[in-house]
Amino acid sequence: MFLRKRSSSASSSSPGGTASGLLEPIVRDVNLVSSTLQVSLEALRDAAALATNVPYIALVAGILLQAIRMADEVKQYKDTWDRVMRKLSRIAGIVVYVGESCQKHGLKEGDLPSGLRTSFQTLQSELSGIQDAVTGCVSEVRGFRRFLLRRTMAYRIAQYDEELSDLLQTFQVELALDGRFSQIVQERNTVVFPIPAGMSVPPAGLSDGITDATCFTQQKPSTPQIFFGRDEEVAHILEMIFKGLGSSPARVAILGPGGIGKTTLASAVLTHERVRNHFGQAVYFVPCESTFSSGALLIQIGKALGVFDGGADGLASRVNGVLQAAECILCLDNFESPWDQADTPTRHAVEELLSGITDLRTVTVLITMRGAERPAQTRWSQPFLAPLRALDSSSAKAVWEHIAGQFDSFSEILISEVGYVPLAVTLLAHLAQATSSALLSEEWNRRNISLVQKGQKHRLSNLEFSIQLSIESERMKANPSAKVLLGVLSLLPDGMHFKQLKQFEELLVGIALIPTLAVLQQCSLINQDEGRFQTHPLIRHFCKRQSFVPPAYEAALVDFYVTLTLSKASSGIDDSEAALEVNNTKAILFHLLDSGYKDHDRALGAIVHFTSFCIRIGDFSEGLLEHVTLFAKRNDVSASLLVPVIRSWSNLLYFADDLYKAGAKAEEGRLLCLTTNNDKTEAYGGILSRLGDVHLRADDLVQAETRYMEALSVYQTLNDLSGVGNAYASIAGVYERQNKLDDAEEYYKKCIDTHAATEPSWRHGHHYRLLGDLYTRRGDLDEAERLVNKALALHRQDGVALSEGNDLRALAEIFLRRMKLDEAEAYYQAALDIHTRCNDAAGQGCDYNGLGMVYMEKRDVEKARDMLERALTLHTQSQDKIWVKFDADCLNNLVLQ
Repeated sequence: MFLRKRSSSASSSSPGGTASGLLEPIVRDVNLVSSTLQVSLEALRDAAALATNVPYIALVAGILLQAIRMADEVKQYKDTWDRVMRKLSRIAGIVVYVGESCQKHGLKEGDLPSGLRTSFQTLQSELSGIQDAVTGCVSEVRGFRRFLLRRTMAYRIAQYDEELSDLLQTFQVELALDGRFSQIVQERNTVVFPIPAGMSVPPAGLSDGITDATCFTQQKPSTPQIFFGRDEEVAHILEMIFKGLGSSPARVAILGPGGIGKTTLASAVLTHERVRNHFGQAVYFVPCESTFSSGALLIQIGKALGVFDGGADGLASRVNGVLQAAECILCLDNFESPWDQADTPTRHAVEELLSGITDLRTVTVLITMRGAERPAQTRWSQPFLAPLRALDSSSAKAVWEHIAGQFDSFSEILISEVGYVPLAVTLLAHLAQATSSALLSEEWNRRNISLVQKGQKHRLSNLEFSIQLSIESERMKANPSAKVLLGVLSLLPDGMHFKQLKQFEELLVGIALIPTLAVLQQCSLINQDEGRFQTHPLIRHFCKRQSFVPPAYEAALVDFYVTLTLSKASSGIDDSEAALEVNNTKAILFHLLDSGYKDHDRALGAIVHFTSFCIRIGDFSEGLLEHVTLFAKRNDVSASLLVPVIRSWSNLLYFADDLYKAGAKAEEGRLLCLTTNNDKTEAYGGILSRLGDVHLRADDLVQAETRYMEALSVYQTLNDLSGVGNAYASIAGVYERQNKLDDAEEYYKKCIDTHAATEPSWRHGHHYRLLGDLYTRRGDLDEAERLVNKALALHRQDGVALSEGNDLRALAEIFLRRMKLDEAEAYYQAALDIHTRCNDAAGQGCDYNGLGMVYMEKRDVEKARDMLERALTLHTQSQDKIWVKFDADCLNNLVLQ
């Protein structure tokens, strides 16, 4: 028998009646309800006063007193309320007996069975709900609202009637079957729960409406009609089921976060043709959502197996008999409800019950549960089924189409925003039946995950409620820091990298980081991906709305990332830590702007440095800079702080090859400087230089030289040697384009001399390469190669990838001039790889043009045409008129050849 580990004395009789009888002080006639309740009221007053050793009994007694007094307020719902009151009367009796016995025998809370303690805690929650519902109904509300409240009341009373039935059954099973409780009784050599005078003991079994047939309806799984993206999981589970039949039946745990489709997957397996053909009717589905102890779980199993008609007496034997009668498959759905209890004995009892079932060779067991941890005491089949993840995009699209009947670009945005989580996709698709995806997308931007709901507050119809269930689980409650750390991780889209754990331990003082991360993983609230602890986007959205992070931690987090940006991302090199935290840094900077950060200088300075870093790694998104505009309007930010931001924005657009917008943004900055007396600043010189760059790319050499000269004048006035050197190099570039090679060489050398003592080595490298290009044009290839190799060494030393790619292309040009075509091809390809990785379209275009030249020399016309056409496309995209004309000329020459 699978309950072999429980004490055999648990079901023994005590003086005055059976164990089940002790839990059934009932009133058989409805007409006696009122008088019985008066007796209960008096007894409850005494119980509330006496039960000092077990505080929750006193609390429950107090709530019961208020609930019973409300009987007159719900006369409209007499029949249903009478049933509720009879059950409240029985529960009142239980509270009285437990309270008196605890007082009499000196029992403390820890002496009671864990399942009984859990049942009292559940009762407390249920009675609070009844109290709130009735109080709301009878409040001083007039007219239609009162009518609505009372309609709600009718529904709730019916709901409480059913829930109290389940609770009474659970009380009975917990006291009748719990071996540890019987042991307490034996040790004290007394009957803990005497039958009170005047109360009759009914025959064994449940009575008076509790055995209503609706309580025992067997729930059969139905075949999911909309089911995509889980073929591998279904195949895995079926293989485990059928390879172990007879000798080693499968024990499979379907794990994962809420809303990921665990129940749907289990239903697909249970209704699969192979399962039906083999097991026939012996397929049992047990919903465990409302069970919180081993006794309650046993009741649910008994109901699912259809053997609860006889009540709790002998229930374990009847369940055992069915499970051993023939091969069967048993699915315990939402098993986290009974298992995930803060009370260790309760969890142990649930695991013991499950272990007893999984010991039977005739039973194949599936469980579904939130989290990533399998219950102990059961040998789970291997290889384990990995915790479920979100659907792939095509499967999520199929779900949407089959529900909503249409799919457009807004639908694509929505399923992407919810991370392809099945529940979220399903609920949004149902909303899309009546509301366009475009409007839903607007609502998502405004309401976020609160939009994703349908009907009542239930885990399958309300996304926020489903997430809340996981966050409020007992494992989370047992570690108060877990919710705080979840809030911290929700501010970081890339989560926490393993390499940064030490940093965060110092940052989050008071949080035991490793154990708390383990709890979050066990609850499937975070995942480990590519060396990072990360939350799902939906969890992040939820947590941000809840404000889980205390202000002190939030301030420490902001300071950490601002300091990282100012110290590391501003250094001019692709720093490993800055690169590791780039997405988190961006998110925190967004958060900083939204939270009304007071130190404007530090905030905008960090954003300027971060933008420079993003340019170096090829991230040209403008969202953060656009957000600065809103921040500036809300906070009246001074022009002197905005000018450097506008300059950075223009730089970003320039390197993103959007020359028109880059020029417009630089001109905006120039005018702002002139109108606010900021025209004697380093930022103003930088804006003028960028305008010159735009003109140069547009082949407007006169305007380019004018702006560069203006920039040189500003830098010389400020004695800014770095700016002066850069202006020399820019002017040299104009002269080179005008074929004034001697003037160009002079200005390049001025640049190198000026920067020698002031600039980081990677900038020296940039100008060495430019001078090398000039020598290439002059035909002095040996000197050109020497200078470019010097530049390459400096850029590799400092890890500046984009400049390294430009150096490799310069070397390729030198070898092409020498007609060493294989070497030239290799260098162009290496340059192309780097420019592709850095998302540099203009650089890729130049590399493809060079490869085209190589293939022309090799007489490989088809490859040459392909390379030159790619170059033309990319240079057109980057709006570089000079290179567009050159690519077109090369293609024309190829045709002539």
